[in-house]
Amino acid sequence: MKKTLFKGIMALGLAGAFTAPLVAADAAPASKKAWTFMVFLNADNNLDRFGVEDIQEMARVGSNEDANVIVQIDRAYGKPAQRLYIRKGRYDVLEDMGEVDMGSVDVYTDFVKWGAENYPAEHYAVIMWNHGSGWTKKPGTEIRGISYDDQSHNHITTNQLTEAHAKIQDILGKKLDVLAFDACLMQMVEVAYAVKDNVEIMLASEEVEPGEGWAYVEALQALQKGGSAEEFSTEVVDTYITSYMNGSQGNRQATQAWVYPAKIDGVVTTLNALAADLMGTHTEEIKSAISKVQRFYERSNADLIHFLELLDAQVSDADLKAKIAAAVAAVKEFVGHSNNTGGRMANANGTAIYLPTRGWSFSDKYLNLEWAKATQWDEFLQAHFAASNTLAEDLENMEE
Repeated sequence: MKKTLFKGIMALGLAGAFTAPLVAADAAPASKKAWTFMVFLNADNNLDRFGVEDIQEMARVGSNEDANVIVQIDRAYGKPAQRLYIRKGRYDVLEDMGEVDMGSVDVYTDFVKWGAENYPAEHYAVIMWNHGSGWTKKPGTEIRGISYDDQSHNHITTNQLTEAHAKIQDILGKKLDVLAFDACLMQMVEVAYAVKDNVEIMLASEEVEPGEGWAYVEALQALQKGGSAEEFSTEVVDTYITSYMNGSQGNRQATQAWVYPAKIDGVVTTLNALAADLMGTHTEEIKSAISKVQRFYERSNADLIHFLELLDAQVSDADLKAKIAAAVAAVKEFVGHSNNTGGRMANANGTAIYLPTRGWSFSDKYLNLEWAKATQWDEFLQAHFAASNTLAEDLENMEE
């Protein structure tokens, strides 16, 4: 999910499609700028009004001589998809597209291709805007992802993110500078692993996003300052959190972080070494850490650093503590910058991992993820649940 609260918005564009005059896309590409900011805005669902509001926020800053701001928006209730160029105070409708499937990985990559061809830049940030669920287990829909389209009943899965961003790297001739999710629950190691070979920075939230979503005014102001992808992403994280501390977006609990997907291999190596020592052992210590760890709206998502730190506090074996310390160091190197607000998010450190509380809730479909194939994390979980008898205990409790 992306938004959890609704609020009143301005009337612009609510009656139907956006009403700014249609402007034909230039036959030749625009001159190269420092940044092109592409928003793949799938509002073909119950987020329709929020999509309109966010475009209005973007238009308070808009494009300038150093940055392009472009949007592909698909709206609900039969309104057509459109491609927009956002200027300060207005937007140009570049193309009326009719109904499109924003849950299609091909539609997503086609938008990025169109944006790069028509608005070339030194750096590219792509924002996937929609409901998001990272990787979660829900009855009947266990492999989850992002960009849910209510017309097509389609969405982009975690594994399809790998396919998409490999293609985008070919289109751009380099890795995508920033892949960002204006969506809930996407900051997970499982998601980062899916894009590790094709994306420089991944920016997302461990927790659900408040109803107001991204602070686009502050984000685009940061973009117009120029600078590196790291500097831009850090400003987005910090201004997002500040906006929810009685700022422009209100007062809500929130998390935001950016990570280096390429550095996840260090996380894999150290977690595998740790998992080998934990297979079916230290059950009480692990159970204690699992019971206390920072969790999020999706209760099987837990903060990875917090879990490791809790586990470290429970064990005394020097070799095991050294392996935990190595894993913590690798995760902290993987997390470029993290921030949060709200007392219940105090132990959100930048990346979540699948960590179900009970053995019966472990999903075998988790094994389809490339992360699970490359790591011993799933084997560790299953060995722990078997050794600690939590599966049997849980089934007995369910029968009572």
